[in-house]
Amino acid sequence: MQYLYTHLRLIAGLLLLLSLTINPASADPPACLAGFLNRGAHPDDHVCVTLTSKIRAQAENAVAPLSWTPGPFGPKTCAMGLVWREAFEGDYTCVTPGIRTFVKQENALGPSRRAP
Repeated sequence: MQYLYTHLRLIAGLLLLLSLTINPASADPPACLAGFLNRGAHPDDHVCVTLTSKIRAQAENAVAPLSWTPGPFGPKTCAMGLVWREAFEGDYTCVTPGIRTFVKQENALGPSRRAP
């Protein structure tokens, strides 16, 4: 299961990389410093991250339903070994614990990556 999940995430990430287009929001999000852009894990997610992190978040979103299983936390309980990403309040995308820790670090660093 983990093998399949890992490869599906990799394929989704590669497809997103090939077709990545950044759609402007209705209101301009706050600008990021050079080398960073808004993550966009959700329409209101404006944490400044690297392009690699943005692509990873989009790939995770694309395969999110594959990692949900009915369980003690409802229909979006994460499969064994995965946890909710928590990039924003209500983020039920399942990732490894290491990715969740990394996303929390990105959230903490986000304000320091904003353009003045």
